[in-house]
Amino acid sequence: YETSIWIAATNAGAAAPQRFTTGPRDSSPRWSPDGARLAFVRAAETEGRVQPPQIYVLAMNGGEPWPVTEIPRGAAGPAWAPDGKAIAFASSARLDDLKGADKATAKPSGGDEPTRQSDVRVITDAVYRANGIAGAGYVDGDRPSHLWVSALSDTGAVATPTQLTSGEFAAGNHQWSSDGADIYFVSNRRREAYYHPSDSDLYAVPRRGGEPRRIVDIDGSIGPYAVSGDGKRVAFISAANARPERSYDQPDLWVADLGGGAPRNLTAGYDFDIGGGIGGDQRAP
Repeated sequence: YETSIWIAATNAGAAAPQRFTTGPRDSSPRWSPDGARLAFVRAAETEGRVQPPQIYVLAMNGGEPWPVTEIPRGAAGPAWAPDGKAIAFASSARLDDLKGADKATAKPSGGDEPTRQSDVRVITDAVYRANGIAGAGYVDGDRPSHLWVSALSDTGAVATPTQLTSGEFAAGNHQWSSDGADIYFVSNRRREAYYHPSDSDLYAVPRRGGEPRRIVDIDGSIGPYAVSGDGKRVAFISAANARPERSYDQPDLWVADLGGGAPRNLTAGYDFDIGGGIGGDQRAP
C-alpha cells in the first residue's frame, strides 16, 4: 500500500493529475489557509525500518518538505490553525515520552546494563484487538489518542508540541474554531464503551489547553461535522440510538446551536442514509 500526494485541477478540461510527493508512505494532505503550503503525514524509513508517521509541511512553490513533529509513536490528522501558524494533530504519545523517559533503556541505580522491558501482554479489556492497528492489531487501552498543537517555526526548527487533552478517553475528529480560540473534537467518555450503544459527543478545548467542555450532547455517535462561518451552529451526521437497540440505524443530518440546546434532526422524514463512502481492502494487481 504505497501512497504519495497528487494534485488535480478542478476546472473542466484540465490536465491530468500530477504527482506532488515521492512517497512511498505519504497521506492526509491538508492545505494551509492561504494555500501556499501543504501539510501531510509521512512515515519515513530509517535503516530499513519504517518509523512512526510524522507531520511534514511543503511549500507549494517548491523545495523539500520539513518536519513539524518528531514525536514518539507518531502523529496523525494534521489540522491548520486559521492563522496558519500552528497545526493540531492526534497522537498516543505521552508527555514523558517527549522527555525521553524510556523504561526500555533506563539504567538501574548502580547497574551497567539497561533494564529490560517485559514483552508479556496482560489483557484486562473485553475488546482488545482491532483490524488495521499497529502492534499486531492489539488495542493499547493505556495509550488513548489525544490532541496536541505544534507551532510552526520560521526557521524550520521542530517546536515542542503542547498537549491539549489527556486522561483515559480518546479524542479525535478534530478541527479549529473559526477564530482559532478553540479546537473541537469528538469523544466517547464512557468506560468500557463496547458494552453500550455508541455515544460520542462534541467537545471544545481552548487553544492553550484547559478543561474540555461539552458543546453538543446526543444519544448516538457524531460523525463528520462542519461549524457555521459565524461559529454559532454545527451541522453533523449522526444515527440516534433506538430503544430497543437495533443492529443498524440510518444516519441523519443534524444541526445544533453551539450555545446550547437539543440537536435538531433535519432529515427525519428522508428515507435514505446521509453521507456515504466506499471502502475495501482490494487493490489492482
